Amino acid sequence: EGISDFYSSNYDVYSDWDFENVWVALPNGLPLFYWQVELVDQCMELTKPDSYYKLNGDLNWNSGTCININADNVVFDCGVYRMDGNHISDALIGVYSNSPYSTIKNCQITTSKEAGSRSIKLDSGADYAYLLNNGGGYSGTGLYMEGVENAVIDNLGASVGVNRGIH
Repeated sequence: EGISDFYSSNYDVYSDWDFENVWVALPNGLPLFYWQVELVDQCMELTKPDSYYKLNGDLNWNSGTCININADNVVFDCGVYRMDGNHISDALIGVYSNSPYSTIKNCQITTSKEAGSRSIKLDSGADYAYLLNNGGGYSGTGLYMEGVENAVIDNLGASVGVNRGIH
């Protein structure tokens, strides 16, 4: 009645489907098939609007910004994997965005103790950001936000910052 049979796991034709492994739900609730997910296995700039990027393994980096979200309505999902900076003296940023409707979820990010280090940094323009189930350790600041409007933060391990948990 107004809902497609395609979305029903109880419909006989699809009763043998494993719906948990066929698609992921976007923040707006719409489905995205797993073959549409962009896998990330290195530090990079995420430039494709309306996309879902998922970490494909633990990620280590030594300098600068590892993940730079530079497109509107991007989801970056670490899943079960960790991001680990060098812990030495460089000012590191795990995930950065200045784009609206950025979603960063399930990320455990460790950077250096340097004052300029941030696990997650959101700058002006990252309005309506959604942060879900993120945390980390040894960061100058766990979450740094400046000039961001209408962000939603859910289940953030903010006490991990050496200098500040949240700025």
